[in-house]
Amino acid sequence: MTVAAGPSEAVPAPPADAAPTTPTSHVEIIPLGAAQEVGRSCVIVRFAGKTVMLDCGVHPGFSGLASLPFFDVIDMSSVDVMLVTHFHLDHSAAVPYVVGHTNFRGTILMTHATKAITSTLLRDFVKVSKGGAGESGVQGSRGLGGFGRGGGGGRARPGGRSR
Repeated sequence: MTVAAGPSEAVPAPPADAAPTTPTSHVEIIPLGAAQEVGRSCVIVRFAGKTVMLDCGVHPGFSGLASLPFFDVIDMSSVDVMLVTHFHLDHSAAVPYVVGHTNFRGTILMTHATKAITSTLLRDFVKVSKGGAGESGVQGSRGLGGFGRGGGGGRARPGGRSR
């Protein structure tokens, strides 16, 4: 198992022409936030040729880009799935930024409850952030992306298209 110590250790994505990885016991874990702090929860897990992002939150003690996980450490197009564990902003509020400002094209997964509550929380978060002295890490994004209301369950695609 490989664990990167933090965002200062850039980890390149596997080359596009690399041979498919056979399932092994090798797991790579790369914290993009929350490694030595509370907030900004975001961890990359690579296993068996797949890349999963666990959570995508902001740090409540910072504003703007400083509140975001260290997305520049990886190639976001290599992320196959983003799994949001629950609706707290330190686990979910950076999702609109990822959808609107990176080359992420994977699938976003969350429970029905997380999807419904996150949508409301993010709208309130953006309103409060715009009214305050600082800027929000999600301002200027393409809205709330995959957090549309209604059916579609807990699976959402970038750009608001639910599956």
